Amino acid sequence: MMRPVGWLIGLLLITLSSCSPKLFGGMAKQGKVEIDRRELFPLLDGCDSSLVLDTWIDFKKNRFSGQLIVAPTDSVNTYQLVFLSDLGLSFFDFEVGEKTFVVNHCIEPLQRKAVLSIFEQDFRTLLMLDVPQRFRATKYAGDGVVGYKAPTSDGKCCYLTDPRKRQWLAANKKGIITALDIRLSEYEELGFPKIEMEHPKIGLKLLMEKMKEE
Repeated sequence: MMRPVGWLIGLLLITLSSCSPKLFGGMAKQGKVEIDRRELFPLLDGCDSSLVLDTWIDFKKNRFSGQLIVAPTDSVNTYQLVFLSDLGLSFFDFEVGEKTFVVNHCIEPLQRKAVLSIFEQDFRTLLMLDVPQRFRATKYAGDGVVGYKAPTSDGKCCYLTDPRKRQWLAANKKGIITALDIRLSEYEELGFPKIEMEHPKIGLKLLMEKMKEE
């Protein structure tokens, strides 16, 4: 008979390894498939120019707003992310790669090891730098959308896609503290998706939209 502590650990592991019912709700499990990362429709895959996003970051009682500049670097699969205030002051300047994370600059309220670790995970997840080029994933399908439970460099992540429109719609990562939800919407209206990222357990939210040209 399993001891209470062992039972609790087993239950926790099962919970952490499962996907959000809301993400794959009503979809049929298709089994294991081998796919290419491009079938998840990464936002900046093959991009060779910079992107400017109007960005809002809410962390507990603090709100930071400005423009996030995302640009590929000379290193393969590495991006520089610079977050500037509306007045041009730098909140942070990061370089994110598949296995690297360099902090060139960061303001004091965000300059905590735990917060920087979350930014590293979030941006690597958003840019899909933590996903192998080819991998085996559990596939789900229903109502024209397709979901995958895929391996990442720090565990597993669930992705929801619309293959007809070649769009990535949502993602979910489990975690005791760092659980992450990503939603992408309004592709047609904005020409680039509105991106919402949230850590519901720690009160951290990010909202990004492509900056409108005047």
